Amino acid sequence: MANVVGSAVGIFLLLFPFILWCCLWGFTTKAVVINRGYESEGRKYFWYGFWFGMFAVIVAFSKPQISDTVQPFAPRRVTPRWEPDGVVLDNGGIWKCTCGTVNGSGVAVCQCGRRKVDVLAEQGGTRR
Repeated sequence: MANVVGSAVGIFLLLFPFILWCCLWGFTTKAVVINRGYESEGRKYFWYGFWFGMFAVIVAFSKPQISDTVQPFAPRRVTPRWEPDGVVLDNGGIWKCTCGTVNGSGVAVCQCGRRKVDVLAEQGGTRR
């Protein structure tokens, strides 16, 4: 019985450092992937690092960085078309003040103080 216990302890002492080493590579690979912006792939890359070590870390470093400013569903931009006299043609509500400032459709008063209604009345209104 003593030999069985002794051999089990010996196997444990041999495997424990190996498992710690594999876990170190796994957590390192997971941290690299998450810092590159791939949060959803962290668990998968932990196991790649656990089994393949330094090679998995190299693969993780080769993944491109995902920017925090990437917007997968960016709002549609409306490009205004202006007549030479400054009247808005087809623009989704964007209007140009007589001071030259281009204002969004939700802006009722320009930064110069003129109201949208007054400016459009001066310019002859919007033509669609």
